[in-house]
Amino acid sequence: TLLLQLKKIKFSHILLKPLSLFLAAATLSLMVAFISGTGSLVAVLYLSRLFLYSSLLFISLPKKASLSLLNISFFIIPILGILQYLFFPDLRFLKAIGYDDHYFRLTFPFLDPNFTGAVLSFISLFSLKSIKKPSSKVLLGLSLVALAFTFSRISYLSFLVGLVYLILKNQKIRLPLILAAIGLGLLVFLAPKPFGEGVNLKRTFSITSRVVNLQRGFKLFVANPITGVGYNTLPFSPLQHSSAGLDNSFIFVLATTGALGFISFAYLLFKIWGQLSNPYLKAAFLSLALHSFSNNTLLYAPITILIFLSLNLSVRKTP
Repeated sequence: TLLLQLKKIKFSHILLKPLSLFLAAATLSLMVAFISGTGSLVAVLYLSRLFLYSSLLFISLPKKASLSLLNISFFIIPILGILQYLFFPDLRFLKAIGYDDHYFRLTFPFLDPNFTGAVLSFISLFSLKSIKKPSSKVLLGLSLVALAFTFSRISYLSFLVGLVYLILKNQKIRLPLILAAIGLGLLVFLAPKPFGEGVNLKRTFSITSRVVNLQRGFKLFVANPITGVGYNTLPFSPLQHSSAGLDNSFIFVLATTGALGFISFAYLLFKIWGQLSNPYLKAAFLSLALHSFSNNTLLYAPITILIFLSLNLSVRKTP
């Protein structure tokens, strides 16, 4: 009986094919890694997690309840961040367990200012969709304040690029978008900047380290051009939360899944972009894509979940 019921299930989601191709390429890369003796149980668990998150795309969620839950989460994230910044600004003690020693930077709830900034940029852009509502104005204000306190330059840039996209798509809303950009600039200017490299917007160390990181990733690809070194088989330490992997989603996919994985990943992103009809969601997705050139944003667990849930509510087609 169960088998007969399973036969009746039909997936009509437009993203099923490109997503399946990428998952297949990631699986193949890991199988090749095991054959060559470089596979690991940790890598299998990461791949299994990716399959699990992908399933969020096909779950039939009650739309009103899901949107309410998503909106509540959007409020909780900047509020938690602001509370951390105000009452626990010194997180240097976390260096003992592998996190960066952040000082007067907003990192909650993800304990990383860059990934938190990416989500805050997404929330800020998406909240502009209904900016006439008082709740959306409050959400935008909270998100911009929290975003400013991350001192994450790539998050600032991602947000501004999203704004530019919206201005080009609809010039009637140009004034609110310009005011949002000015507001972020003023908040960054007025935010306290105690001594420390993290709040120095002219810092160059992080840029240099990312260049070295990308060179490492490209060398891995050149040595394994077809299937890569295997999905998430890069050296991993549970005590180095901030430095594991490669600081670029595209280079990460290229190095770990090779040309096959990279092509299927690019195809998936192309199909996602084509299926997004809401310009605000497109701007938010564009901000994440740009952010992923500086961090492995698209494959960071909370952001991957956010992407699949947003896609589920916006482009899922029921049989």
